[in-house]
Amino acid sequence: MKKRMIICVILVIIIIVVSGTIYLAYTSNEKKAKNKITYMENPTIQSCSNDENLLLNLRFLTSEYPLESYSVYSSNKNIVPKIEDISEFKKNDGNKVFTFHLNIKVPKGVSQFDLTFNINDKEYFVKNIENNNFNIPDEKSSKEFVIYSPYVNDGDIQEFNNNIVFKGKDITGANFGILGEEILEKNLINKNSVELISQNNKPAIVGYFYEKNNQKVCIANSYHTEYLENEE
Repeated sequence: MKKRMIICVILVIIIIVVSGTIYLAYTSNEKKAKNKITYMENPTIQSCSNDENLLLNLRFLTSEYPLESYSVYSSNKNIVPKIEDISEFKKNDGNKVFTFHLNIKVPKGVSQFDLTFNINDKEYFVKNIENNNFNIPDEKSSKEFVIYSPYVNDGDIQEFNNNIVFKGKDITGANFGILGEEILEKNLINKNSVELISQNNKPAIVGYFYEKNNQKVCIANSYHTEYLENEE
């Protein structure tokens, strides 16, 4: 009788140990699965350029690295994207953000296209890109501009204040605009500089431009995008 009781106790202990091991393994795998991230940002993009070279930076957040293979192609046969460089940084949680620096060949005028990234044999999409190539390749004016502005959470209205300085270019009488973003104020500071205040409520890359003498000129593309460093 005593021997049977000892065997029962041993069996109960074994069951508890095995059950505990299975539970810990399950919760560990569940936690790993929860922390597994592969995310390609897909902001609203209404960009501009003055020639066929559209330079864009797009980011990829992942827990799976290194990048063993990557490529990009366009849905529009007239658009030719090329990855010029990739930069990366590692977050405190161990995940990495890779930034793809693209040089995209675009035709004159307005063009629309999607980009497909093939990263480690998986596809990720950046959709509904629109670019306006104003086709003035001789535009080489030097300017100072806040390219990366405050980050935007989807649905939250964010205000942007950009001071743009044109060296050696008189912008008196020019009309300023932003593709895909509402301008709240335009303040001409002097003949070489202007303050533009705008707002948006979604992650976006938007083209700043001015028009003078019936000619539109792209100033730069400003990044009002997501704070990927905060992604969990």
